[in-house]
Amino acid sequence: MSLADLPRAEPSASIVAAVCGAEILALAGFSTVPALLPQFIEAWSLTNTQAGWLAGIVSAGYMLAVVPLVSLTDRQDARRIYLASSALSALSCFGMAFCDSLLPALGFRAVAGIAMAGMYMPGLRALTQGVEGTRRARIAAWYTSSFTIGASLSFLLGRIGTLFGWRSAFVVAGFLGGAGVLIAWAALPRADPRANRVPQPLLNFRPVLANRDALVLINGYAAAIWGSVGLRQWIVVFLAFCAADQAGVPAQVWIILAVGALISFLGVPAGLLGDELSIR
Repeated sequence: MSLADLPRAEPSASIVAAVCGAEILALAGFSTVPALLPQFIEAWSLTNTQAGWLAGIVSAGYMLAVVPLVSLTDRQDARRIYLASSALSALSCFGMAFCDSLLPALGFRAVAGIAMAGMYMPGLRALTQGVEGTRRARIAAWYTSSFTIGASLSFLLGRIGTLFGWRSAFVVAGFLGGAGVLIAWAALPRADPRANRVPQPLLNFRPVLANRDALVLINGYAAAIWGSVGLRQWIVVFLAFCAADQAGVPAQVWIILAVGALISFLGVPAGLLGDELSIR
């Protein structure tokens, strides 16, 4: 047996918890725009179409970057991709704090989506590399559920925006994201130098298109994400519309943000339970 054939040590529970915590911090700015979208609409006199672009451009950035960045993990260390992307995410939050109009805000939110594409799946690969079986499934479930936790808690940063202005919410999100970078740098497992990386085609879609089961899962996942992302992006605006003339009352604003966070957070127990059921 060669050194390259030796099994890699599985990450401990504390490492998994630290990486999940880093992911939650890195997502501090994820739902901040949806949480503060009524403020943006009023401050920049946005039309509904423009507000939709502001809320959704982060998903467009993710969609454009996720395939090449995740494919890049076949050639490069996934840990490096994650760390660079999480740092970019924090910088995008600071950039948003200095925006005065829609166009630069769209740019920084698109960058946030690109950064998320380099964090989410590459981080999971770096964390579960060499782990097999039910432990891999459970680590993946906790990691993906941490995404939902981070997206949910970032709604609550909208409270900072209502008290001190929307710019302050993005400044806080930037600092939290920076803390997430430091935690991930310390906790995320490093690549095994003994492993031999076999170069893979960066954008080879033929095996995917030829796999009927994969196509079915991709289409089903796309339908599920269509609903969940739409809910996250518009829930605060919808609740503010339902509150009508009470939407500007401070206590009512906090209730709207808390309900938005709670609705998003319900995906956490659902994801963990679904994982356990799939194992069984």
